[in-house]
Amino acid sequence: MASISLKNVHLDFPITYTDNRSLRNSITQRLSKKNDNFSFKTSLSGINLELKEGDVVGVLGPNGSGKSSLLRIIAGIYYPNIGSVIIKGKVLTLLDLNTGLEPESTGYENIYLLSHMRGYSKEQVNGFIDEVVEFSDLQEAIFKPVRTYSSGMMSRLSASMILHFEADILLLDEFISTGDKNFKEKFDDFMVKKLQDSKIVMLATHDEILVKKLCNKILYLNYGKIEKSE
Repeated sequence: MASISLKNVHLDFPITYTDNRSLRNSITQRLSKKNDNFSFKTSLSGINLELKEGDVVGVLGPNGSGKSSLLRIIAGIYYPNIGSVIIKGKVLTLLDLNTGLEPESTGYENIYLLSHMRGYSKEQVNGFIDEVVEFSDLQEAIFKPVRTYSSGMMSRLSASMILHFEADILLLDEFISTGDKNFKEKFDDFMVKKLQDSKIVMLATHDEILVKKLCNKILYLNYGKIEKSE
């Protein structure tokens, strides 16, 4: 049974200023020396959350309120400084659609590469690759290197793949925006069905109308804290 449990989750990010050294070296040296001048920015503070199957949760809040950080904590991309995160079920994320694309490989090859990274075998990919290609509307461009794609084309490729992956828990950071009206409408229609098929859904967005239309629970975040839920 799918579930999400966060208890007293706190997440800080280091703030650093660089000189001629690299950002990475600057952070490493300051941390290793435990410099008292090294400061942190709190992204999440005291987050307690319990979700179960059937929950479709909208996460609302202004920029910098912690919406994306919350999804990344649940996805296992970030780890809390304090608190516990217990996730049961297979997680699928639509956070940064273009992450993981190999620019020198074709769109077709990237479908196999990213699907393999998600744990799918070649035989399984063979079973859905034609649907992914058709849905993407990339036509002959699917056989060209991804480095030749526009940002919209890359998003269409990634989104088309992700829509055909199975998951118990679906994490969305806004819906896709490609500049292609027809594709976006098709994507949104398919996504509504995807929401219905997933056991737990979390959608971080600024669109309160969309949240009230799709979600049965709402979290309001501000300054990294849950101000209220309904």
